[in-house]
Amino acid sequence: MQRYLNGKYSDELGILPCDGIYQRATNTALIFALQKSIGIAGANGNYSPGTIAAI
Repeated sequence: MQRYLNGKYSDELGILPCDGIYQRATNTALIFALQKSIGIAGANGNYSPGTIAAI
């Protein structure tokens, strides 16, 4: 999962460590990827009411 996120979103998020440890940066990157995939403009990796409403 961390490799996938690095491959697809590293231009916007930077490089995440691929250590297999689920950490804060991994969580933020997953939320960012979710926001991008559902078309939220200004995706930022924060799970906010706007993200909840879009889901």
